[in-house]
Amino acid sequence: MGHFYANAEDRMGPWHWNGIALSLSHTIGLHMLTSPAREGIQPSWRRLWWCIYYREVWLSLGQGRPMRISLDHCSTPMPGPYDTSPVCPPEYRYYLPEQLGTLLGMWLGLIRVTRVLGRILSTNYAIKGAKPSRNDIERDENEIRANWFPDGKYDQNSVLASHLYQFRLHVQ
Repeated sequence: MGHFYANAEDRMGPWHWNGIALSLSHTIGLHMLTSPAREGIQPSWRRLWWCIYYREVWLSLGQGRPMRISLDHCSTPMPGPYDTSPVCPPEYRYYLPEQLGTLLGMWLGLIRVTRVLGRILSTNYAIKGAKPSRNDIERDENEIRANWFPDGKYDQNSVLASHLYQFRLHVQ
């Protein structure tokens, strides 16, 4: 499920496969993880739902299509620090980066920015509905700015710097 096309004729690849992931996630109820029937769900399922949402929003923006997800029909809470502990056997922790906490913080910021972008896209693609007010636009802009990472703090580490630059490409 890459963001990139396999060749010049493959224009529906990422959109198609994210649609499959979205359909399967709705089938098993990833979008409704707070329902009583879903008690004890692993945090990885919550993270998986928000990764699918992230891909849907950015693919919609990139391809100029309306989103197939409405957060009005979703009760899965936003991920938070409680969702970011890695779930893996101890012998695999050797392969995790030392800066995992910072990387997960960047991911949480990207998910928050994605939610704002999803709200903007939903508003702009609405056939009938009010256009955003100046206050709505300022609220969205302030929320995006609140998730900005400061300059210079991560430049010493190549792993953090590469992820920070990717994050900034998305936000800008």
